[in-house]
Amino acid sequence: MEILLPVMAILNQYAQSSLGKYIAMESFILLSPCLFLATDYMLLSRLAGTFDEEVADRCVLIRHSRITEIFVWSDAATFLLQSSGGGPSATRHANLANLGNKIALVGLIMQAVSFLLFTVVLLVFGFRVSKHFPNAWRSQNPRPFKLLSGQSIDDWRIVFYMMSLTCVGILIRSVFRVAQFAGG
Repeated sequence: MEILLPVMAILNQYAQSSLGKYIAMESFILLSPCLFLATDYMLLSRLAGTFDEEVADRCVLIRHSRITEIFVWSDAATFLLQSSGGGPSATRHANLANLGNKIALVGLIMQAVSFLLFTVVLLVFGFRVSKHFPNAWRSQNPRPFKLLSGQSIDDWRIVFYMMSLTCVGILIRSVFRVAQFAGG
């Protein structure tokens, strides 16, 4: 969705009085990372599930079968907050716009905190596997990890490192959006 932002900004530049285009652009800014977040949740859940039950139970802070469910519901709640605040923020009534901005800001902050908690769960998982199960950390998993596309990866650490990198990027984006939205 963030790819569409420049297009929406150009369209908004030429039609500044168009409320619909402004709302669409603000919605893309607020709601864009939701699918990326859900993908990370599913990947961690599946990644932890490829290990023996002992490894998964000792290394993941939350039952691996519950990770996707917990964090997707959290995202759904923050998505609703952000979208319900985004609409009123585009009105011409100052009080309603101010309230909408505050609601959307609360949703952005809650989403950032939720994703920070997920990032902690991911990093603790990697740390605990490397500390308590060094053979599982160094060796390739006897059961290859299947990506969401169906392709197999023998070295699960590639997925772990890429997820860690995307988490850092999404957290930076979340902090930037909170600062941007708080600034008006």
